[in-house]
Amino acid sequence: MRRRALVAVCVALLVATAGCSALGGGDGAQPTESEQSVHERVAAATQDVATYGVEFRMNITANGETLQLTQEGVYNRTSERARLNMSVYGTPATSYFDGETAYVTSGGQWQVQNLSGSGLWAENGTLARQRTLLDVGSVSVVGNETVDGVETTVYAVDADPEAYQSLLGQQVGTTESVGIQNATYRLYVADETDRPRKAELSMTVATRGQSSQANVTILFSEYGEPVRVTIPEDAPTDESA
Repeated sequence: MRRRALVAVCVALLVATAGCSALGGGDGAQPTESEQSVHERVAAATQDVATYGVEFRMNITANGETLQLTQEGVYNRTSERARLNMSVYGTPATSYFDGETAYVTSGGQWQVQNLSGSGLWAENGTLARQRTLLDVGSVSVVGNETVDGVETTVYAVDADPEAYQSLLGQQVGTTESVGIQNATYRLYVADETDRPRKAELSMTVATRGQSSQANVTILFSEYGEPVRVTIPEDAPTDESA
């Protein structure tokens, strides 16, 4: 039960970072651009993005066992709809988002969640969180890499773990009993568009006397491509379903 609680905490924290560009260890990096200039360019490039795709892969290792969570989906910020196909420890599920309502189906069963006040399509949206998290620490250029055929500049954000922990606490409710250590984060920004193409996160999460290692890779794609998300007719209409 304690291991499950630890994994649950990791999932909550890391899903909250899905699509974020933020924390990192810039050991040995030579800053070549100011934090403000990177923040402004990414903000301007993502502010009016209407549609995009995200692929999210997370591995959590605790007590010698590695568990995996994956998500692949599309977002339409204009219609405020999204669809995510997930695999949680080998169990498939699909989530549909319609405004501030989430419909989750797995194994033929549905669950409805009211996300009012979550900021899903505003300050806590996948792309919006990048701008927030870029303010957490100082940004350094650490290299260049081609991501899915797109030339990118790699940025590392050097930040205090306490600042990162505090920001995550605002997103998931609280982190009073959670400690974050050895957190590193790198963001790969397209040279031509200033839009994120990949993010990599690694950190140790400790709670209730146990710790786990979490590694996340997030890929961004399909900017501006048509996205139409339809809520299935058999989805329930209220949370009592």
